[in-house]
Parts: sequence; structure tokens; C-alpha cells
Amino acid sequence: MKRRTFLSIFGAATVAPALPALASPSPAMLQMATAHAAKFPHVSVMGLSHRLGVSATEAEALLHDMSNRGLIGKLRIDGTRPIYASSKVYTPPEGSLIHQAQRQKARQAARREARLETAEPKSLTVDISRLLAHLRQLCADQGMTLRPAMALTS
Repeated sequence: MKRRTFLSIFGAATVAPALPALASPSPAMLQMATAHAAKFPHVSVMGLSHRLGVSATEAEALLHDMSNRGLIGKLRIDGTRPIYASSKVYTPPEGSLIHQAQRQKARQAARREARLETAEPKSLTVDISRLLAHLRQLCADQGMTLRPAMALTS
């Protein structure tokens, strides 16, 4: 039994240098991960692992580092490991539906602002004398008797 323990410790000691360092990822790797986050709306361990060619453990460390720097949103965790997070630096490509919708919203907001700046304040006084004269004439044409108080004063 002691021999097995020794061999497992010895095996762990030989594999330990091959494990990724627990230090923060290199600036180049972080830059590539940031470019990935700018291209895709969701950043995942598997996505980083496949696209950057790193192990899942390194991709997980990158996710944590990016989350701490505020480049991605809150990590969604399944069990004990983070799975994915939404990107805060995502920019949709030119011509995509999302990009077109954002540009349309921006144009509508600009038009709305321009209309508000050039619009004259509306008058609160309304002249309804023409409307009353028209209604009086309709009533007279129908043969209704009008009171003298209803006569036009103008």
C-alpha cells in the first residue's frame, strides 16, 4: 500500500510541471481572448479552448481574468466550473441584422432630437369661432330654432 502511495505522489510530481501556471494569462493570450469576445456575443470555455488552441483549464483562467477586468459579464457556472459569459465588448459585424437595427435606432433618435429642437411651442389658446359658426349654420339649415343667446357675437 505504501508503494502505491509513493508511486501516485511520484506520478503527480512528474506531471505537475506540465500543468498551466496559476498566474494570470500572458498579455498576448488575453489580447486574443479579448478579440474573441469582441467577435462573439458569448464567450465560453470550449470556445476559447478551440479558437485559441489552449487547454480548458487555461481557457477557464482566461474567463476569470476577463471577468475581473470587466470585459465579460457574470460567469454562468455549472457545478464548479464556469461555462460561459456574455461579452461586454461585442461589436456586431457591418451589415448584420443587429448592426442595421442599431443604426436605425440611432437614426430615429437623431430625427426625434432634431424635431424636438426645431418644434415651436404649441399655443394653448384655440380659436373655435369658425367651428361654432359652421355648427350654427348647420342647425339653421335643418330648420332648428336658435335662441338669441346662441347668436354670434362677432
